[in-house]
Parts: sequence; C-alpha cells; structure tokens
Amino acid sequence: MVKLHVMVGLWFVSMQAYSLEAHVLYTGTWGNGGVFIQLDTTYELSGCSSPEIWIAANHPAKKEILSVAIAASAAGKQVGISVGSCSAPGGRPLFTEDTDSHIYLKG
Repeated sequence: MVKLHVMVGLWFVSMQAYSLEAHVLYTGTWGNGGVFIQLDTTYELSGCSSPEIWIAANHPAKKEILSVAIAASAAGKQVGISVGSCSAPGGRPLFTEDTDSHIYLKG
C-alpha cells in the first residue's frame, strides 16, 4: 500500500511541470546580471505564455543553464526545458531553484 502511494505521489509531482522541446534563437543578459533565453516556441503554462525564459541574477545554476542554451543554439539542436514559475515580469516563465526547472540538450 505504501509503494502505491509513493508511485501515485511521484506521478502527481511529475505532472506539475510542463516540459517543452524547442530551439534556442538567442540568449541575452541585463545589467543586473539576469539572463534570458529566447525560444522558437511559446512556453504555455497557466499564468504565462512567452517564448522568453528568464533566469534571475542570483540563480545558483545560471551559468550552467546558459551554457546548455548556448551549446544548443550553436549546434542547431533543441533543448528540453521546464520552468517552475510564471512570476517573471510580464508573466514570463521563470527558472526556479528547484527540480521543477530543468534544461537539457536534445541529441
């Protein structure tokens, strides 16, 4: 019975994040150190709808996230991306500091 609850709980958690596969058109930065990733597809999630993903200046994995995005752009490959929030200015998707946010290079 406990195993069933854990499996159902993990399935419920995995359904919370919306994952998108897209090409990175370009990346950029602001003077405050924050960065953004512009995708060729709009990230659609309740509360936000934008092709621009924001990463806060103080995000601990900012450089790693940006590295994956730049590598994908340079290679013409897609990324798989998921964000944990739509709380960036203008309701844009925001990379959070938890496992709801991730990015990976598609092979």
